[in-house]
Amino acid sequence: MKFKTLLLFIVFAFNIQMDVSAQWEPIASNTIRSAYRIYGLKVAPDESIWAGSTFDGSNLSGRSPVVHRITPNSEDWDERGVTMAAGNAGYDIAPIDETTAYLSTNRGGLFKTTDGNKTRQKVESYPYRPYQIHFFNKNEGWILGRATTFRIIMS
Repeated sequence: MKFKTLLLFIVFAFNIQMDVSAQWEPIASNTIRSAYRIYGLKVAPDESIWAGSTFDGSNLSGRSPVVHRITPNSEDWDERGVTMAAGNAGYDIAPIDETTAYLSTNRGGLFKTTDGNKTRQKVESYPYRPYQIHFFNKNEGWILGRATTFRIIMS
């Protein structure tokens, strides 16, 4: 009981220290469309922001996951569909910098862009269904994926 009381006191004390006048500010003049569900939003070390979204409906037929990107010097989100993964939902996104990111999809596999989301290539060397992904740099990372059992693969 003493531990819970101490924990509540610490949480309360830190909350008092926060700046209550802080306000949310938009980072772009355009927004991600409301018909899409965001499944991943991550900031790369260079402060570019990447998001992945999927059509928010039960029928994904003909729909593609969408990758959104905004760089520190940009005023708008760059939005591009991953047409190679049509009919798939996205699972996770792993940005490296403002030009390179990995995207995992539910059945389509793992995809990589190296030109700022203009084009992407399927990572053929990864044969499993990727769920969670994280890359430390352009060549090293980990993926939680599944074939018949869950596997963690390190590159």
